[in-house]
Amino acid sequence: MSRLHDHFPYPFPRSQQVEIMDALAAQWHQKQFFLIEAPTGTGKSGIAHAIAGWTQSAYVLTETKMLQDQYIGEFEKAKSLKGRSNYPCAKNTSFTAETSPCVLNKHQRDQCRGKSGENMGRNICPYYIARDEAFDSEMMVTNYDFLMTMSKTIWHEDR
Repeated sequence: MSRLHDHFPYPFPRSQQVEIMDALAAQWHQKQFFLIEAPTGTGKSGIAHAIAGWTQSAYVLTETKMLQDQYIGEFEKAKSLKGRSNYPCAKNTSFTAETSPCVLNKHQRDQCRGKSGENMGRNICPYYIARDEAFDSEMMVTNYDFLMTMSKTIWHEDR
């Protein structure tokens, strides 16, 4: 693996960013997870981008949709996944992905995900498209709730 600093997205990291990246790199193989909590203006976004490039996989958690949008606008490799209520139902736009009929009907969900029926091989659900793109990206940007509630189910589900 290359040095973490080599993936920093800006010309020069600030001293506190170097300090954080050095601490992460030194402990990388001794820990399973890292959380970076630092004040606004520290440059966590640049550090997150460096980690994603270094490891080829990183989850960035934010509290707001506005921050998720900021990451997406700033970093091409970042893919966002918001809550289901932010995505329309592909079959009936009166619903969101959170309230759509397929939430309770696996047969309909399989059709919208391209696993059966008229859409076989073609996923049309905006939520699942965004979810799959986010999971397949180097940098998945999502909220704390998603990671905490889905960690027990999503990684066991057949995507």
